Amino acid sequence: MNLSHPALAQTEKSWRKIGLKAKLLGAVVLTIGSTALIVHLPWNWTSQRNVDSVVTQVNDDITQGTVREVDNIFSHVESTHLLIKLMFANLIDLNSPNDRETFYLNLLTSRADFSWLEFGFSNGDFFGANRRQSDEISLIQRDWNPTTRETQKTTRIYQILPTGRKLLDTEITQEKYYAPQRPWYQDAVNRPNKLVWSDVYVFRTSKQPGINASQTFFQDGQLVGVASIAFELNRISDYLRTLQNNPNEGESTATSQRNQPGRGSIFIINSKGEIIALTNAEETVYTVVDQDTVRLKTLNEATDPLLKIAYATAQKHQVNFANLESRWDLSNPNNELGETFYISFSPLNRLDWIVGTVIPESIYLQEINRNKRILAVIVISFIGAAATLALYLTDRVIAAPILSITNAANEIESGEFDKLCLDKVIDRADELGQLARVFQNMAREVYSREERLKQQVQQLQIEIDHSKRQKQVREIVETDFFQNLQAKARVMRRRVNPIEPETKKPNPPSGEKTPSEPEAPPPDPAPSTPEQTETDA
Repeated sequence: MNLSHPALAQTEKSWRKIGLKAKLLGAVVLTIGSTALIVHLPWNWTSQRNVDSVVTQVNDDITQGTVREVDNIFSHVESTHLLIKLMFANLIDLNSPNDRETFYLNLLTSRADFSWLEFGFSNGDFFGANRRQSDEISLIQRDWNPTTRETQKTTRIYQILPTGRKLLDTEITQEKYYAPQRPWYQDAVNRPNKLVWSDVYVFRTSKQPGINASQTFFQDGQLVGVASIAFELNRISDYLRTLQNNPNEGESTATSQRNQPGRGSIFIINSKGEIIALTNAEETVYTVVDQDTVRLKTLNEATDPLLKIAYATAQKHQVNFANLESRWDLSNPNNELGETFYISFSPLNRLDWIVGTVIPESIYLQEINRNKRILAVIVISFIGAAATLALYLTDRVIAAPILSITNAANEIESGEFDKLCLDKVIDRADELGQLARVFQNMAREVYSREERLKQQVQQLQIEIDHSKRQKQVREIVETDFFQNLQAKARVMRRRVNPIEPETKKPNPPSGEKTPSEPEAPPPDPAPSTPEQTETDA
């Protein structure tokens, strides 16, 4: 590491100050945390891919289920028209009120998805069956009076029971209703011998928007009238709510939990973006302009926030409803509701209808996020327990022996060999025990060497002091000053004893010094200065 930079040097210095226990604990926590992170990231990525896959599958299931339901309604309408045509042509007399009304009543009872079964005669008369409630059906007969240009309407209300039907009430009123002027009648006349689907319009009786499938009926080449089958759009909305609320048989609990009311939206629009049906029962999908005209609300006019998100997403990705040929799967992570939504648009292949879905990601991530929270608690608890256990083990198995050896090294450094104690570590059979034994032997050798060195130093100091004194004496004796002092001392002695004869002393034996080479007297402890010597003399 380059420590030329002050910050790096400070970091290195701070790191060195961290204790061994803290480093070991940090290493354990880092290892466990890294392992948890390595496990969490792929799991999170996989869960997101699974959510995308599940959303795609659910959208496909919703689309296919809606397509099947709409196809069933349309297929039932087509097959019922064929049945009506065959029955009126061969078995039922149109001029017999009892036969045709019984036939229509039984037919409507068996078709729960139909709202109206109607037949308008070319002379203005009309008869039909209308579903008022799930267990009530009204039979309506209108007789046209060309003079007054009004019809007499006779309504018989029946309650449908498991054992049969029960007449509840009969009503007779006058109204202006001329069947050949109705939209469903005119559409069929304009395209004879074909099943014609009308645009969405409001039903006169129920004041609900619906759609008609009408077809002309001829006898002997003459137009007798037009048969019509109608169903209200709320029938489709009810089915969409059922599709949203009730999971199919065999679906998992998680799938059942995510298909709860208010958890997303399913809707049907046409190529103009007008809402045909939707799951939100509080959203009004039409506005009645006059008695018989309804203007459907467009997707961008909806107040439902989920429909707003669907419209904004379609605009962002430039989805062309008029030319939609395949399903679009989109997402909108940035919106006013603050969460990611999955949006899909798929053609129904019936008329120009399109089924759309808006599914919040939280439906699918709720279980995943709950598992994440559980996993986080488990991981944190595991890290805490592992760190505590690791701290205890490292302190007992690694840190304590190492710190004992470190303390022993500090004691050796301070010279306190008597406090050195590694008995607990020496008894270990592992590498730390071997290190302690080697260290103790080394410490004893160091102590012995230090004692020997002290003795040698003391002896050497004595010898050095003696040699130093001898050298100092030689230096003093050999100086000119000291020689002059000796000469002056001899002169002074002769002056004091002038009569002392100078006798020649005999030669000393071999190995002894001659008198002419007197031995220098030992130096005084405090030699006098030359001035003091002269004064004394």
